[in-house]
Amino acid sequence: IFGVQSEQKALYKRLRKIQGFMQIIRLESSPSKACPEGKIALVKFESAKHAATAVKCLDDAVFKGVHIKARSAAEVKHKTDRLILRNLSFDANKEDVWHALQMIGPLRELHLPQPQRGFCFLQFFSAKDAANALRKGIFSVNDRDVALDTCVDKQHYAPKTELVVK
Repeated sequence: IFGVQSEQKALYKRLRKIQGFMQIIRLESSPSKACPEGKIALVKFESAKHAATAVKCLDDAVFKGVHIKARSAAEVKHKTDRLILRNLSFDANKEDVWHALQMIGPLRELHLPQPQRGFCFLQFFSAKDAANALRKGIFSVNDRDVALDTCVDKQHYAPKTELVVK
């Protein structure tokens, strides 16, 4: 569960009402600076079926006045491909980008080169979230439309030019 802004006791009171809930394994701060708000809770359920039901129930729910996201362990096990957000204004910061993308899903990584060059790299925890973001494609950051695309290695992106000598 991503974006939790309360203590473990309050979260436990909410989760114990969900069938199959066993325990909160840990509640910790986000492992990266990509998610500036909230904590990440790792929660255990009796079965995968109970966990899937809980994910459906908790995803995009409002808990203590804050939208939270829920993902199954299978979804967040592996890093997804990196994405690039283009056409950022030079005064945009990580929090601006995070707020524009938070409704899609939690971010694993957000790298904004300094000095700002009009783009940033990011990864979602879930491949499903990355696919949803790519489908949407265009977002607004600081009242400016920005485009999201998959990152491609420079060798594959740069067109091959041939020198023709006559």
